[in-house]
Amino acid sequence: MANRSWISVASAVTVVAALAAAPARAQESYIGGTYSWTNLDVSGSTTSNPTGAGYKLFIGRDSARLMGIEAGYTDFGEYKKTISGTGGSTTAKFSSTGWDLALTARIPLGRIFGIYGKIGYLFWTSDLSEAIGDIASGKDSGSDVFYAAGLRINLTSGIALLAEWERDTLGNNYTVDMVNAGLRITL
Repeated sequence: MANRSWISVASAVTVVAALAAAPARAQESYIGGTYSWTNLDVSGSTTSNPTGAGYKLFIGRDSARLMGIEAGYTDFGEYKKTISGTGGSTTAKFSSTGWDLALTARIPLGRIFGIYGKIGYLFWTSDLSEAIGDIASGKDSGSDVFYAAGLRINLTSGIALLAEWERDTLGNNYTVDMVNAGLRITL
């Protein structure tokens, strides 16, 4: 059993060393955008989570050391939820947008594929048309940490497809999970 753990450790060290020694591309700037399928989780809600569609626009710069920085704008889309009460039912509408700044890390998996992750800060604003439970209607804003992970597929040396999952927290009441599909263009 002890030999297996040493073999696992040695294998992990070998993989990390090989990835660290892999030639990284030179510094490059990029722009891009994604279409987003979104799922809104409202705290305290016992009904199904509303889904929507949104988009992201971003600009970034990768360094030669597999790290980078990225800034972006996100429109989380609009969500509608029917609320039933003693006086009838009404439809609550929720929408939110945000600006973000993130650190990125990537691991190339050959010339075509690569995986990446992001962690950053999102500065958001939201608008709720009708109260939902204890959550008051109106405009709100704030800033929260967000994170993402994805797969990059290089079509050419300057164009790549992206498939990404992202989680954004909007204050104490909302969490948005996003599945993004998009395009990245190297400048």
